[in-house]
Amino acid sequence: MSNYAREMLPKLFMSDPRRDTDTKKAFIDSFAKTQQLIEEHKTIDAATSGTTATVAYKKRSSDELFVAYVGDSRAVLVCEKALGVGTNTKTA
Repeated sequence: MSNYAREMLPKLFMSDPRRDTDTKKAFIDSFAKTQQLIEEHKTIDAATSGTTATVAYKKRSSDELFVAYVGDSRAVLVCEKALGVGTNTKTA
């Protein structure tokens, strides 16, 4: 299941035309569609197995960095010169 999610989630997100205009919505829909595809997959039993994922996306047109995750997965970003304080937000 994790290999399937690793393959599908980035493809779905990068093919979403809203990824630069409504990145949050593109992430939410990509995660939801990946879950749907896993549940519909003939050889994956989504009821008895699972996976986590963290995806980071930096827009080419700005310095914005977006990080989305599902499950107990998280990301840590470390840099020498901090530009500001980040927040840990969760979207249902």
